[in-house]
Amino acid sequence: EPGKLNSINQRYDLGLLYAPSQQTYLGIGLAIEQTRADLKYVEGNTSVNAIGPRLDAGVQLSPILALGLRLEEVTFTGDNKVMVSTMTGIMNIARQLDYQRRYLQTEAIIRLTRTQLSFLPANMQVGGMAAWHYLDLRYESQRNSLGQTVVEPFGNRERLGVFRTGVFVSANIGNNGLWNPYSELLLDRETDNNMTAPLDDRTSALWRVGLAR
Repeated sequence: EPGKLNSINQRYDLGLLYAPSQQTYLGIGLAIEQTRADLKYVEGNTSVNAIGPRLDAGVQLSPILALGLRLEEVTFTGDNKVMVSTMTGIMNIARQLDYQRRYLQTEAIIRLTRTQLSFLPANMQVGGMAAWHYLDLRYESQRNSLGQTVVEPFGNRERLGVFRTGVFVSANIGNNGLWNPYSELLLDRETDNNMTAPLDDRTSALWRVGLAR
């Protein structure tokens, strides 16, 4: 946000995927994140690193229906430093950052091809999905360099639950159908959120496009 904040978050996922059959898979890995923020309205910055385990699993129940699961728990450590102007000069305030983020995602996906819908081109698929996303952040109690207890904006625990539905269309193109452009339209509805102030817009839409190989 110009004049207030300049930040970047980098995410890396490393893992092993085991597929005992064409209908099931299990993935175990690590989630790694780095976040940096430069506060523009004061002289200050925030820097945190995170790492934690990630689990993914999926099963195809029928030719058109599949279920997916994702779990992860990431631990963040870092610091925040701010320089504040006072009547007596510049005051440096620093604090440690220690918190955990747990994430759960379950989803059901329906995928239809020409087998189910005869009017579709042979290389095209359409479908829909329904998912539940739940985010849980827990902060360790901290004191800053002035000995003051740090009060988080929403308390030491933040919760966000989202029910997501959507539709998508994709097609296999190129030599041997290796390329797969797709587009999907998603609708999110928050069902559990203790971070509604100052914004309380519980419904949102998302349209995205992509290309997979």
